[in-house]
Amino acid sequence: MKELSRLQDGINTFSNEEARMVIEKDLGAPIDELFSSFSAEPIAAASLAQVYRATLRATGEEVAVKVQRPGALGTVSKDLYVLRRLADVTQPLIRRFTADATDYIALTETFAEGLYTELDFRNEALNAIRMQEMLTESCSAETMASIVIPAPLLSLTTRRVMLSRWINGVKLSTLPQHEIRDLITLGQEVFLTQLLDIGFFHGDPHPGNLLKVTEGPDAGKLCLLDFGLVAQVPRADRDIIVAAVVHLGTQNWEGLIDDFIRLGFLDKDTDQSSLIPILQRILGPYLKGGGAQSMKNANFQALTQDLLKVNTEVKFSIPPYVSLLARSVATLEGVALQGDPGYQIVAQAYPFVVRKLLKNENRQSFSALR
Repeated sequence: MKELSRLQDGINTFSNEEARMVIEKDLGAPIDELFSSFSAEPIAAASLAQVYRATLRATGEEVAVKVQRPGALGTVSKDLYVLRRLADVTQPLIRRFTADATDYIALTETFAEGLYTELDFRNEALNAIRMQEMLTESCSAETMASIVIPAPLLSLTTRRVMLSRWINGVKLSTLPQHEIRDLITLGQEVFLTQLLDIGFFHGDPHPGNLLKVTEGPDAGKLCLLDFGLVAQVPRADRDIIVAAVVHLGTQNWEGLIDDFIRLGFLDKDTDQSSLIPILQRILGPYLKGGGAQSMKNANFQALTQDLLKVNTEVKFSIPPYVSLLARSVATLEGVALQGDPGYQIVAQAYPFVVRKLLKNENRQSFSALR
C-alpha cells in the first residue's frame, strides 16, 4: 500500500495548456465562457487524467473537471498489446510447469476491456449514477446518510472530459488511526453490499478514491470517487461466495471444495480426498476455534498468497472477474491496516455474511446457515 501511494503521489502532470485545449474542444466553448473560475494548476493527477477545480459560470456551482491525459488511448493500447503477447508466451509455460489452469489470455483481455471502458468518462459518469441508485436501494438510510458519491454532470461530460460536484476532503490514508478505523468500517459495509448484495462493485478503492469530507453539509462523511473501473458478480456466484466464507470459517473442507468447483476455480473431477489435506495444511493456520472466532487470523492478502500455493499441487484456475475482486479487497484491507494493524477484512465480513444468510430464503443460503 505504501508503494502504491508513493507511485500515485509521484505522477507527473501534463501541461495546463494541453488540458485547456482538450476541455475547449470537447465542450465546444472557451474556458472563460464555461467557467467563472478555473484553478491555475491541477488539484490532483493520476495515470490517465488530472483534475481541476472550477466554478460553472451558468449556475455558480463548484465542480471538479477531470481531463484525460493526451495520448492516453495510444499509450494504453501499446501496453496492452505487449501484455497480450506476453500472455501468449507465458500461459503455455505456466501450464507446463505448474498446475495453474488460469486462462491468462482471457484475464488480459478482461483487464483490457476494463481499461478501455475506463478511458471513456461517459461510462464513469453512468457508473457513478448507477452505484448511487443501487446502494440507495440496498443500504440502510443510516449508511446512505454517511456516504457521498459526487454527482456527475452528464450534459458536460464527454469521452475525455468529465464534470462532477466538487467535494472538499482529505485522503482516508492520511487521517489519524481512530478516524481511519471509524470510516473504514463504513467503507467495508458499503463494499460488501456492492459485492454480495448488488453484485456491482468499485474495482479501484485505492487511498486516492476514499476521502473524508471536511467542509459543507456533508462534513465527516465518507466520499467515494472514480467509478471508471467497476465489475459485476453474477447472482449465482454471489451466493456461492457467501457459502464459501461460511465453509472456510467452519472448516467445512468438502463444502469449500464444492464452492471452488462451482466458482470455476477447480475442475469438476478434482480429487477431494487428495485436496482436503492440502487445504488443511495451507489454510489451517488461519482457522483456530471455528466460526467467526477462527477468522480473526485471516488476513486476506496473506491468505490469498498461501492459497495460490495450491497451484503447484492441484489444477487451479482464476476466473477473470475474480482477479479484479481480489485486487479490490486487498487494496481496501491495505487502507484499513493503516488504521488498525490487526485488521482482517475476511473476519470483518463474517457478521455481514451471517446477516445476509438470515435474510436470504434460497436453498443454498439456508444450507450454509445450517
